[in-house]
Amino acid sequence: MDYPVSAPHVLVASTMEITQTLYVAEREAWRDWLAGHYAVAEIAPVLESVRDIDPAAYMIPADILTALQTEPTAWAFFQRTSPAYRRIRAAYVDHGRRRPGEFEKRLANLVKQCAAGKQFGYGIEEYY
Repeated sequence: MDYPVSAPHVLVASTMEITQTLYVAEREAWRDWLAGHYAVAEIAPVLESVRDIDPAAYMIPADILTALQTEPTAWAFFQRTSPAYRRIRAAYVDHGRRRPGEFEKRLANLVKQCAAGKQFGYGIEEYY
């Protein structure tokens, strides 16, 4: 597996490539590649923090699923998105519980965007 790098400290693989690589069988090869291209001291804490993450273990909170399911168009679109996208969006909405009103705002936006058939997030708009 050969990943492009323009400088020792700059990873030029797109966010989509990184996401796809982290959630496929080549995850260990990806870690090995990173370790070979970055100082071990720089990357070791990151690798250790993600080593035991099991994407299949993440459960989307029931209230988020219920809100999406009440809007059939939104639910159908949400189910067609990638598992990584679903986890990221649900975690983003769920994280809003820490601030009053933020959870409801994020959840309403998720349902609205899914009903419109749009993926959203930082920098994702240029791809969709």
